[in-house]
Amino acid sequence: MELPTIWLVVSGVFFAVNTVVFLVLAVLLIKVMKIMDELRPKVLALTDKVDTLTEKVTDVATQVDEVARSVRQTVDVVGSKTRSIATTGDRFIAGASMSLEKFSPYISGAFTLLKLFRAFQVARAESKK
Repeated sequence: MELPTIWLVVSGVFFAVNTVVFLVLAVLLIKVMKIMDELRPKVLALTDKVDTLTEKVTDVATQVDEVARSVRQTVDVVGSKTRSIATTGDRFIAGASMSLEKFSPYISGAFTLLKLFRAFQVARAESKK
């Protein structure tokens, strides 16, 4: 049994194309390895920079937390002092109000006397005309 010639030609062409593709892939693999070797230091440098930036961001976040805590404490202190001032003002006003309540009848009487005196003056001035 003899192999057909076409079968041998197709097999030979397939073998040749397969060999060329294998060689091309081998060359591409070598080039990719060279590119990876060139990129490795750059990637490591970027990794170092990212690590440094991560540390800086962590430090900044810590500082922001400390500032926020300090601001919160300051606001709490100012709020308590404001409440204290408001309470003192309320007490002062209440005390002044109580003091004025004692003299309220006398003040009302004095204003009534002033109104009567002015009415008397107006009536007198009209009668002179």
